[in-house]
Parts: sequence; C-alpha cells; structure tokens
Amino acid sequence: MSRAAHNDPAAAAAPVGGTTAWLVLIIVVATGLRSVQASRLECISRDGAFFVKFARELAENPKLYLREESKQPGYSSAMLWTERAVGRFLSGDPVLAWERSGQLISLIAGIVVVPLVFLLGRRVFDTTTGLIASGLTAVWSSA
Repeated sequence: MSRAAHNDPAAAAAPVGGTTAWLVLIIVVATGLRSVQASRLECISRDGAFFVKFARELAENPKLYLREESKQPGYSSAMLWTERAVGRFLSGDPVLAWERSGQLISLIAGIVVVPLVFLLGRRVFDTTTGLIASGLTAVWSSA
C-alpha cells in the first residue's frame, strides 16, 4: 500500500479485492443463520413480552411511559414503528404481528452489525482481524 493510501482513512476503510468477496460471503452466512434463527422462534421471552408491552404503552402515551419506565426505549420504539409500518404484512394475528416485528428488527440488526464489526476490526487492527471478527459475529447466535 502506498504511503498516501496508508494515511488516507477513506482508502483504509474501503474493502478491496478478495476482502470484499469474503465480506459478502460472511454477510450471506449471517443472513442465512439469522433467518433460520428468527423463523424457529416459537415463543417470546419475558424480555420480549416486556418490550412489546412497553411499545404498546409508548403508542398510548409516550410522555407518561418514558417518565415512568427505567429501561431504555430504543428497541420498544423500533418495535412500535416496525409493527405500525409492516406488522399487518407480517401476520393477520395482532399478537404474531408484534412478535414478528421484533424478529424482523433482530434479523436486520444481526445482519447489519456484521459489516460494522468488520470496519471496526479493520480500523483498529487490520483487514484479517476485521474479517475474523465479522465471521465470528455472523455465527454468534446472540449477535
């Protein structure tokens, strides 16, 4: 790599050659694994039930419930927005629409985090570390 490219953050941030192919493959693997994982969830956890309840409360009276609740509202807000935007397409059953809205958020976030981890790993360490970190993120079930 030339000295000018080495000092240019934009050049260092862009995947090149085989790196792009590896990153695309890792993203495809993450998409497949996350899709299977989301489709196999048959019941909602206690945390999931809380987030759905909190999302419904935010729909009713956001000012009141934001003041009264000690947990962060980000995921519940995203769930409320997703359910309102596409919930009816995810299921005709309102309960399943809420559950699938949460699954959709998790699916998308689980895929998007993979290239972000790659960029972070590459910026802090190097391209190989970025690829390894993104690969681990792709197969890690909680990511």
